[in-house]
Amino acid sequence: MSDILLADIGGTNSRFAVVGPDGRPDRFEELRNDNFGSMAEVLAHYLDTTGIKPQAMVGGFAGPILNDSVKLTNRGWDFRMSELKQRFGFQAVKAMNDFEAAAWSLLRLAPDDIQPIGSVSPKAEGARVILGPGTGLGAAALIDAGGGPVVVTGEGGNISFGPAHDDEEAIFARIRQKLGFVSAEWMLSGRGLERLYVAINVGIEPKPAREITPLAKRGDEPARKAVAMFVRLLGRYAGDLALLFKATGGVYITGGVARRIAPLLDAATFRSGFETHPPYEKFLAGVPTTLITYDQPGLLGCAVVAGTLALKN
Repeated sequence: MSDILLADIGGTNSRFAVVGPDGRPDRFEELRNDNFGSMAEVLAHYLDTTGIKPQAMVGGFAGPILNDSVKLTNRGWDFRMSELKQRFGFQAVKAMNDFEAAAWSLLRLAPDDIQPIGSVSPKAEGARVILGPGTGLGAAALIDAGGGPVVVTGEGGNISFGPAHDDEEAIFARIRQKLGFVSAEWMLSGRGLERLYVAINVGIEPKPAREITPLAKRGDEPARKAVAMFVRLLGRYAGDLALLFKATGGVYITGGVARRIAPLLDAATFRSGFETHPPYEKFLAGVPTTLITYDQPGLLGCAVVAGTLALKN
């Protein structure tokens, strides 16, 4: 099915592939958005360099989609799918939120694509939630609506977020003093890790997230404190979503930041944040939490959706 192009477009990177013979992404390429001025430009580069001439495109985009219009939240790209269809000669195009695409991947993940966080085993039944810190923070749920699986999306990364323990009060206060308002995304993203690093280690020189994680892996104490708090808050947010959707099928964590901190993701810290939601500790203790280690769940989800497209021979 190399006739179908897959696209996962974030604020920082654009990822492309085609549907391979096994139904999973093939001929993958990742491109830095800073090197391109528009969605059409980065797409043209991929098609030109690979020589692929797909008949259709299925894309997940990190931003709101209104009918035919796509606007990326963390990148100043605003475009219409009909324009891409006309310019590149696609028979069909399908656009969805990037975390809707990631949620569809839950139907196709293999055992080697995931890693448990804690001791509760993944379950095949019940609502499942997927969330991921990266440039931003996305979330979606995969539920059974009676006639088959349905994905529910929203802008869950933009909900308000606050302290729950005494040692978090000063940290949130320092961040709120600078931003005026604190959302989950402003704490649980690459920039969120940077904010935690400075707010926890008062007076320290700011560092980008790409430097904080390697420092923590080498045992740097300020960096390790920031990552540990990040993991605690990530667990709490995951618990919030598990309650919102009654996710008995589990909560799945993905995203570039999550994968980079995976060696430092202490299961006990995460599960404590996840389960401490009185009076629902017992319920959450039975909900599995899982890290997706597969690099491209968004493209995998697009491949699942691609199977529903009807193309002319």
